[in-house]
Amino acid sequence: QIYELIIDDLIQSMELLRRFRSVGSPCLLCPRAGQPICCGSIALEGLFLLSKFDLALPMLDYVISGPYRLDQDPIEAFNKSDESQGHEVIWYALYYDKAMGSTQKVATSFNYSDYRAVNGGRDQNQRRCTWHQFTLSHSLLKQIGWMDNQLEVTSEALADKRYQQLYWRLEPYRGNDNDDPHFYDLQYKQVKTPQVYGDKYFRAPDGQFSNVPVIRLAEMYLTRSIIHFKNGNNALAQSDLNVVRTRAGLAPLQNITEDDIHNERIKELAFEGDRLFYLQALSLPIPAGDRVGVAPILPPYDGMYWKLPQRELDFKNN
Repeated sequence: QIYELIIDDLIQSMELLRRFRSVGSPCLLCPRAGQPICCGSIALEGLFLLSKFDLALPMLDYVISGPYRLDQDPIEAFNKSDESQGHEVIWYALYYDKAMGSTQKVATSFNYSDYRAVNGGRDQNQRRCTWHQFTLSHSLLKQIGWMDNQLEVTSEALADKRYQQLYWRLEPYRGNDNDDPHFYDLQYKQVKTPQVYGDKYFRAPDGQFSNVPVIRLAEMYLTRSIIHFKNGNNALAQSDLNVVRTRAGLAPLQNITEDDIHNERIKELAFEGDRLFYLQALSLPIPAGDRVGVAPILPPYDGMYWKLPQRELDFKNN
């Protein structure tokens, strides 16, 4: 019922909205949320309701046929701290306007770079986040072909622009404090295996004012790809999938499987808040990752919940 209300509101908004420019603070000079954003949002909500594939497809067609393009490297969607915009970005969360007085720090748990990194946070400008971050599980890295059974990086990963530009692998501490901290983990010496971090955020010339993509064209192609596949149109699903792969510098796939689409989406959208909703939308198991002795959570996901902290239960009747 909630999804139905959201979609109904978005459809009404799509009819009412018109793109225009305003005056005042620099960020207000950017277009307000217009029809492409509404259509993209409707398409994603349509994916999350399996019965709405017929609603999602025309919205996806509209957005994909618009002015957005996958003609730049993946990093170009994440390295802007001014009014410029990556060609594939349909909707930015704008943080570049210093007059607004807010800096963007929320994504630090999901990113290798610190929010104070400058000029992309690589090489001499690298500034690692100083507290704990999440990484991709080894099981998932093996699933998508970016790590082999010996936990080594694969040639497939090295050929992928996304792996090279938007992720960062650290080798475990090996007892040498003089190792290069850009490549060996000198911060968490208890980590004994290589880890692959997301490194999509704070990548602009001024990291803390990096704009954050909310909807990107690659996501639209991958969403349309899985819907085409579910509808039995493998040729169109393959075509959409290969548009994204080609932008990443990879060879097109032939005779694709459903898992090919799932895996490509992980490579493209990891650490962008997509994964759990996508699994639920398609009624797929939520895997245990690297956790030993933990079973996947199966639809309808009765086993998925966050336990209330005891301190909240203690005050329940007080």
